[in-house]
Amino acid sequence: GGVGLVFLANILPALVVKTSAPYWFEKVAYQTRLTAATILMILSFGIVAGSGHLEWQLFGVACTSAQGSLGEASLLALAGKIDGELCDLLASSQKQKGPCLNGFSSGTGFAGVFGFFWVWIFNSQLQLSLSITLWLAMILAGGYLYSYTIITHLSLEKEGIRQLAESQQTTTSGYSDNNNENENENDNNDDTNDISYRDDDDDDDDELNGEYGTHEPPETFHDEHGTAVVGMQHHSINAKTESESFVPEIASLSNQQRLQLVLSLWPYTIPLFTVYVSEYTLQSGTWTAIGFPVSNQESRDTFYEYSNWMYQVGVFISRSSGVWGVAPITLLWIMPILQCLNVIIYWSIGASQTTDTTTTTTTIGQDLWHSPYFLYPTALYSGLLGGAVYIHGYLRICRDLPLKHREFALSATSMAECLGIVVADLFGLLIQACLYQIHNLEGAALSCPTTKS
Repeated sequence: GGVGLVFLANILPALVVKTSAPYWFEKVAYQTRLTAATILMILSFGIVAGSGHLEWQLFGVACTSAQGSLGEASLLALAGKIDGELCDLLASSQKQKGPCLNGFSSGTGFAGVFGFFWVWIFNSQLQLSLSITLWLAMILAGGYLYSYTIITHLSLEKEGIRQLAESQQTTTSGYSDNNNENENENDNNDDTNDISYRDDDDDDDDELNGEYGTHEPPETFHDEHGTAVVGMQHHSINAKTESESFVPEIASLSNQQRLQLVLSLWPYTIPLFTVYVSEYTLQSGTWTAIGFPVSNQESRDTFYEYSNWMYQVGVFISRSSGVWGVAPITLLWIMPILQCLNVIIYWSIGASQTTDTTTTTTTIGQDLWHSPYFLYPTALYSGLLGGAVYIHGYLRICRDLPLKHREFALSATSMAECLGIVVADLFGLLIQACLYQIHNLEGAALSCPTTKS
């Protein structure tokens, strides 16, 4: 019992960081934020590994929470920033947008799988203590900070690509002038110099006929960092191109205006909040009270471990799905509803499972509804839903919002994750208490508010 207490320690600091982030992130450099996150990671491993007191261990978990939220919100915004500045400049279609965000999302999905594997290989297979397993994890902190230097290197390469693209833009303008002077002669030029006029309704394959696919080069404006960015002719972004220069800088917005901007992100925050409430209710509540049989502590622990394995695999797969396209907003809202149905399914299974200690996994397997053959694939399915809402929600922000607001919106929207987990932890503690009461189990952190039926 008490899994929900660990979840609370792992989310409350994150909630503070992500809730306040929209009001101070732009004042602190990425390098400073990532360095602070690295220090917090080292502290978290050291405190949990070196202390045997519950209070200190929960404090170590809280350090992990602060580290994860600070790092995620920063790198999420940075990925969107790089995608916005580079891919809006060069991408030939919307399908090519978001490589950095896709890579980041896929990495966060794999982190869950890797974390479970780390504990499994060192703690379960090599029989090392949890303390030693955590001390060995110190190497991850060094890799975490080093990975940011790679991002910095890629950013420098991005600047070189931008300069080349701007040079090509100037050349394109020259070709356009020549085309006005002698249209018939330029019609015979090869494809690399063929700059012909295209209407906005032309398909994606024709949009980049020549350097930019238009008789006039795309409009150039500057983002909040003073960097020249070229507006491309694409769907919702195309509708904003002419007015992009009138979008206010985030730094110029008052706190009230920033709050209004955060609230306007509800089409993305509500699905993200809902899916996090439901999937973390599963983890901190129903999955802690299922076993084969449920009365056996070891059986419950085994189910919890393997269901989380399957969940993390599902998250990794779906968080990598952005390379195949962006989900429509309707589907983004449907997936959280399906996740809520999973909570109902697992609650029903948890409440009706057997408490017979003589029952084996094989005999339970004859009842598909209560068997691992149904429950583990459903856990995988839960991960697929949760990861899909995560990546496609953020990709929609990058597609739907003006460039100047994307970096802010990405970090602000991540607050919905924390709010969802906080609510889920409370639900999870109550669900765990009620399921424990149904099966006369001990160890729940709270008391069930209803009487045993």
